[in-house]
Amino acid sequence: MGSVSNSLLFFTVLNVLLAVIGLLGLVSFTTQRRTKEIGIRKINGSSSWSILVLLTKEYVVLLILASLISWPFGYYAFERFPGNYKVTLPYWVFLFATGMIVVISVSTSLYHTLKAAYTNPVDALRYE
Repeated sequence: MGSVSNSLLFFTVLNVLLAVIGLLGLVSFTTQRRTKEIGIRKINGSSSWSILVLLTKEYVVLLILASLISWPFGYYAFERFPGNYKVTLPYWVFLFATGMIVVISVSTSLYHTLKAAYTNPVDALRYE
């Protein structure tokens, strides 16, 4: 039993790390693609906080939507899984998992979004 749970833990951590690396690449690509837009927004008086919210909002909305879609499937899979001493599945488990996903994704994308939000707008407009 110990080797199975260790293997499951290893591949779960590996899966999360690969997802974080993929998200980091996606955020890097998005901020690089929207550099001119960010520069124009900063010249027009937008704050760094509003740019930070603008860049992270789309990821958070998509993650929450994906979590809401996956909750019924996860509950159904848990109910169909055989077991002698199975406990009831509380609703807060899904909320906690969604919260952890949002925290991990925001902390992953925070570096690139802060870097894009605090750059000089003149450099951003000269970039392209």
